[in-house]
Amino acid sequence: MLENNRTNLEGDISVDYSPVAFTYTRDDADELVDKLKKNRDQQASLRLKYQTSKAMADAERISLLERSEDRLWSAFRMPPSS
Repeated sequence: MLENNRTNLEGDISVDYSPVAFTYTRDDADELVDKLKKNRDQQASLRLKYQTSKAMADAERISLLERSEDRLWSAFRMPPSS
């Protein structure tokens, strides 16, 4: 049971407690914002690198498939060997 005087009553024992409070200054807030912006920029950069790498890999796969298809069609067009 929590009393208005911030005393937690456990059976017959009364235990006083103090809530934990965090105090931030404007500098702390600015530092946190800077860290968040830096993290956001890093994530965006990594995402762009991933998307670029994926696009390049996809383009390479498409190129390989096109070359394979070209070779296959060339094989069908060739006259039979005598």
